[in-house]
Amino acid sequence: MLNEDSEKEPFLNRSKGINHGAITRLMSPGDLGQMLKPFVFLDAVNLDVDGGLGFDWHPHSGIATVTIHFEGASWAEESNGEKHNVPSGGAEWVLAGKGVWHRGGPAEGHKVIKAFQLWLALDPTNELRLAQSQYFSPETLPILDNVKVILGEYKGVKSPVQSPDAITYLQISLHAGESISIEMKAESDARLLAVLEGDVNVSTSSSAVNKMVGPEIGAIKPAEKAITIQAETGAMLVFGSAPKNQHALHLGRYSVHTSEAALAEGEQEIKDLHTALFER
Repeated sequence: MLNEDSEKEPFLNRSKGINHGAITRLMSPGDLGQMLKPFVFLDAVNLDVDGGLGFDWHPHSGIATVTIHFEGASWAEESNGEKHNVPSGGAEWVLAGKGVWHRGGPAEGHKVIKAFQLWLALDPTNELRLAQSQYFSPETLPILDNVKVILGEYKGVKSPVQSPDAITYLQISLHAGESISIEMKAESDARLLAVLEGDVNVSTSSSAVNKMVGPEIGAIKPAEKAITIQAETGAMLVFGSAPKNQHALHLGRYSVHTSEAALAEGEQEIKDLHTALFER
C-alpha cells in the first residue's frame, strides 16, 4: 500500500512493496514507476540460499538494468556473448536497448546475497540501441565518505558507468549512529530513497523526522533541496535522482518503451534472438 502525502513527510509516497520470498518488489512501472520515471522498477534482494538458485534466461528491451551488491557475489551471462562475475561491492550495467536475453545467479560459495536491481526507462535515443553490458569491480567504483557512486556524479566524483546524462544513483552504507546529507539538484524532479536493510531516520528542512525500515522505498518531494539520513542500526540504502522522463510508458512483459512502435520493434528483436539462441 502507498501512503498518503503529508506535510510532515519528505515523501510524495512511500511503499513497503510486495514480498516474493527473498525478493521484495519495491516499485514497478504500474505504481511508483509512473511517479519516478526514468526509475521504473526496483527489487530488493535478500537471498540466503545454499547454491542452485538463479534466474534462467529472460529478455528485456527499452531499459537499462543496474544491479549492485552490498554483500555476496553473482554471475551473469547475456545473449550478446558477455559472461562475468559480479563480486561483492561490484555492479552490473546492462543496456538492453533493442533487446537482449540474460541469466544469472549467486556465485559459487556465496550463500548470502544482499542487492538491489533497478530498471531505468530509456529515452528514444537509447531505447533501440544495440545491447551492451558493463561490469565493475568494487575498486573501480568511486567512494566518497559512505557513498559509492554507481551512476552520474556526487560532489564532483564521477562514476565510470556509461549511463545516460543527468541520472544519479548512489549506494550508501551507514553504521549505527552515522548520518549523511545529500544536496539535490533543482532540475532532478524524480527522486527516490530505498532502504534494503536497517532502520533510518529521514528528514529535510521542511519536514519532520520520518522513520524508514528496510525494505522500503520513498519518492522524495521535488521541492526539497536536501535530505538527511541518520541510521539507527547498520543500514544499506540507495538514492537516485534524475529529470523526470516525460514519455508515456508502453509496457511489455519484460520491456518498457516510449511508444507502441518502439515496443513492437523491441519485442520482435526479443523473438528473433530467441529463435537464434534457443531454436536452432
